[in-house]
Order: sequence, then C-alpha cells, then structure tokens
Amino acid sequence: FDKEQELKSFYDFQTEHSKDFNMDDLETLAESIDRKKAADLIKKYVQYEIISDQIEAMELKGVVLIPEHWRFYPEGDFASHLIGFVTRENIGSYGIEGYFNSDLEGKAGSITAESDPNGRQVTVGDTEIINPVDGDSIVLTIDRVVQKEVEEILERKVQEYQADSGQVIIMKPYTGEIVAMANYPSFDPNNFSESYTLRKLEQSEVNNLYNTVPIYIKNDRNEYVEATTEEKENESIQKYVYENGFGDGVFKNKAVTEFYEPGSVFKPLVMSIAIDSGEMTPESTFDDYGELEIAGFPIKNSDEKYHGITTMTQVLEKSLNTGMVRVAQALGPKLMHDYLKNYGFGEYTNIRLEGEENAELEGYNQWSVSEQYTRAYGQGIVATPLQVVTAWAAMANGGKLVQPHIVKAVIREGEVMEVEPEIIHRVISEDSSAIMSSMLVSVVHNGHGQPADVPGYLIAGKTGTSQVASTTSAGYATGPGSTITSFAGFFPAMDPEYVMLVKFDRPRSLGDNTWGSTTAAPTFGEIAAFMLDHYNIPPTES
Repeated sequence: FDKEQELKSFYDFQTEHSKDFNMDDLETLAESIDRKKAADLIKKYVQYEIISDQIEAMELKGVVLIPEHWRFYPEGDFASHLIGFVTRENIGSYGIEGYFNSDLEGKAGSITAESDPNGRQVTVGDTEIINPVDGDSIVLTIDRVVQKEVEEILERKVQEYQADSGQVIIMKPYTGEIVAMANYPSFDPNNFSESYTLRKLEQSEVNNLYNTVPIYIKNDRNEYVEATTEEKENESIQKYVYENGFGDGVFKNKAVTEFYEPGSVFKPLVMSIAIDSGEMTPESTFDDYGELEIAGFPIKNSDEKYHGITTMTQVLEKSLNTGMVRVAQALGPKLMHDYLKNYGFGEYTNIRLEGEENAELEGYNQWSVSEQYTRAYGQGIVATPLQVVTAWAAMANGGKLVQPHIVKAVIREGEVMEVEPEIIHRVISEDSSAIMSSMLVSVVHNGHGQPADVPGYLIAGKTGTSQVASTTSAGYATGPGSTITSFAGFFPAMDPEYVMLVKFDRPRSLGDNTWGSTTAAPTFGEIAAFMLDHYNIPPTES
C-alpha cells in the first residue's frame, strides 16, 4: 500500500487525539515496515470508542485494531485520591482500588482436562471446570455533588494562597460516614503515568519555584537524581522538574497517609479533657502575665501579647498558648495521655483506604515537661487529618468515638452488604460535649474563628496555624511557606450534622498575615454555606 500517504494520514489523526505520538515515532514505524515485520504496535489503550470507530472508517490498509480491556474512569480526576487506579498490569493501587484489589478483581475461571501426547483433549477423561467469579462492587459514602464542589473550592483556594497542597474532610459525626474527602493537586487515573513526566527547567525558573518542589539533574549513569543546592545554582547543568511538581507523590491521599502537627485545632480537644475531668470550667481563669519559660523552652502567644486575667473560653477565642500550658499543668501527663488515646490518637482509624499512616503516641512516662505543655496547644504531637476530624466528631456528637468509614456497602454476587455505623467507645460525657460546643460557638462569634461564620447559623470551630519542621536544620522552618494552616469545626453547632477539617500545606500569598483565620477559616465558611444550602438545613438563629 502507499506507505507514506497512509502513515501521514494516521500521523495527522494521532497528533490531533494523542500527546504521545510524534514524528520520531512515525520514522521508527516507517523503518519497521521497511523491514517487513509481521506487526508493529503503534499505540495501546485507545480510550474512546469514537476514536476507534474513526480509525476503522479511514480504512487504512495494514492498520488493525486489537481489543483490549482496562479500567476506565469516566469522570477523570474526580475523587481520584479516594478511588486510586488500576495499573496496566491490572493491579489496584492507592485508595479503594489498592485496599480492595483482591475483592474487586474477582477470580478467573479454568478448565482442567486430560490430554493425549499431541495435546488434544481426551473427551472420555476427567474434566474439571471452575467458573469465573465476578469481583465485588464497592459503594462509597461520599455525596458526589458535595465532593465535586469541595474539590473545585479547594483547587481555587490552594492556588489563591500559593500553597503546596490542601485537604478537606467532611464527616457525619454520629455515624462516621465520610461525605467528602478532597485533595489538591489531583491526578487523572486514566493517565496516571503522566505524573512521572519531567520537563526541562530554565535557569530563570529555578528561583521562582516553591522551595519544596524537587529539582532533578541527570547523573553519569543518565539517571534522574535530586539536585543539591550547589547544582541548582550551577547554570551549566540542565535541570528538570515534574510537570505536576510532585511526581508520583500526587497519588498520596494526604488526608490519611501523611501526619502533621495540628497546631491550635488541637486545643479544644485538650480543653475538653479538662472540662470532662472537672479540672476546668469555661469560666475558670488564669493570669496571662507574659511569656513562660519551661525547662529553658520559651512559650509565648502567637500574637506576642498578654491579656491578664483570662477565662478558659477566652483562651480558645484568643488561642492562647500560655492558657493551654495552665490547662496541661492541671491535667498532668497521665490523664492527658489517656484521654488522647481514647480520642484515637496513636491508633489507626481503619478507614479501609490504602496507605493509611499512624503516628505513635508515646507513653506519658516518656513525655518531658516541655513536651506535655507544647502538646496541649498542638505542637510536638503529630496526627493525620483523618485522626483529627474523627476526634472532633467525638467532641461534637455527645462524646462518642465513632468508626470513620468511606465504604457504604459491598455488593457481592448480587448480595448487598451495608456497612453499619459503629461506636467504638465513649470519650467525654454528653454534658462536656455540650459545653465544648458552646465554647467553640463563642470562638467563631467572638474570636479568631469569625471568618468561618455563616449568617443565620451557629457554627462551632477553631483555627490552627502550626509550624513545619525545618529540613535543613534543627527546629522549625521560617519565612514564607513555613506553616500549615487549618480550621476544624462542626455545624449546625448544637445538633451537628457535619464536622469538617480544612487544611493548607505551606500557604505563602498572605505573607505575615498567613494564618488559619485568613486561609482555612474563610474556606470552611464557604463550604459550610454551600452545604447548608445544598441540604436545605433551616437557619438556627435569626
């Protein structure tokens, strides 16, 4: 056939519909055909039936289509961190695909029969037939509309605040159902391999990248390795960066796979311990007279101000680290440790998503005095976002720790097996839970949480701004992009239907004004307003 004309037509079609076919491929294909090879694979995984139909309609002589089977995700990057993907080797990876891989893939059938020396079946011999078994179907708890809206808001806010990444988790506090769990940046599971794409980096771009974005060079063995500081500054060395900034790190669901120091969103949990144990009341006072020094470790308030005689409610409203030291002193390490353990810290949530991490909660006898005090305000202790929101759900729902779950039902061979809500144990009393709700409403009305307020509704919540450990020296990083900002809360406050955590990793755009109150709190308020309208929840106040 007219090789040159047919290949040119096919090339024109490919360049219109595919990123991974170029003139080099065309020349290689032409050389292969010149060598009269029996067959040459041009492209795998042609993803849309219409494209296949168009190729057939071109009636290209010598070009054939071979059927293939692979997982296709019709909504692209929607909920990609929850779903995960199936590799080209049909192995589930990340999210639900990874955790339930063996359940989803089913079992292949087989026929075992006797054969003669020529390999032909002996019809009178014994034959064993094992029928194939379809894989399970997994039904998730997420609300598709809410998940989509949250993903769009999160993407916009991460870009606006120039953050590395962001996560949002929304849970029903009485049942543990996950309504939404979003991450940004995201990826398209249909084209997950694109996350490994590197591009050449111009020297002028190096200083404009976030300092957390890895830069690569080629070593003597032609391997890509991360560049040192000196290599980054050397203009004669060609540098590369992942197009998405993260490489395969974008596959990780940070809501469950990455722990962090939660900062001030942790303060209400410790305060609830003091309320429940009777060590404090909302009206209990302390004298906020100035910076504290504990075992040579300075402790000061984030505003670097001191407020005199202050109530415990005001400690939360003003987010006073010094006040939380007073709470920790009243509790002692054992009581504080035991309650935190009951809140689920130091334990896996067992949410059934691949890659869940758990940060160990050391025994109280291993805590130094300064560690106990800093942990009271959320520094020096680590947790995953899911652990934090699960603990907040217990504080909101009357004091019971519930099992968080993302799977609503499993359908196996036509049988629907629904996942029932599970209460693990009680953490605090109903009265303590109600008191904390009132205190946290005051935080939103009178304190740093005001940007999370939704007119007409009582919102309970708390801001958080935590430092990030330095990667180059001891202690914490400084400068732009050296904090994690967050807001945790629930709504409507006195009979909560939803508990939510919003978290941004290393936001930069607001400079010295980058706090949980200026980033995560308004994002929380925007999402909460959408949900209250979406679910038609009536106002709780005039």
